[in-house]
Amino acid sequence: MIAKSHVVARVVMFSGVTDALPMGPSACHGAASWLSRHTTPTDRYWGLVHDRDPAYPHICADWDSLGMYAFGPLVQVETSAPPYGTTHTLFTDLKPQREGYNAAHVSTVIDFYTPLSADKTPELADAWRYLLTATGR
Repeated sequence: MIAKSHVVARVVMFSGVTDALPMGPSACHGAASWLSRHTTPTDRYWGLVHDRDPAYPHICADWDSLGMYAFGPLVQVETSAPPYGTTHTLFTDLKPQREGYNAAHVSTVIDFYTPLSADKTPELADAWRYLLTATGR
């Protein structure tokens, strides 16, 4: 929301934008209207979403409204590697470490749910690093 009214250096969205709308199948009818006007330039927006998140279709529609797909298509984290074709939109299908795919929405960023590798490091660490540090195009 801050980036809507103020220019910020970077916007990183984990399983968002969903804060203004209800989640679930009835919510997936397009993007929130406020997304079409924002002060922060679109090339500063980056995102990660889980494709089994109930809000996934809505999140993707919101990213489209923000213009994020101008920087590349959705890229699956676990079948690619940084710099992910320099896209600004990433997704995962990794199984959350707790509660299975019921925790898909929160698994992209909350430690308790995020998928872990065999050595107990977060499987999304490269994606997080990319989202936080990649240079725009």
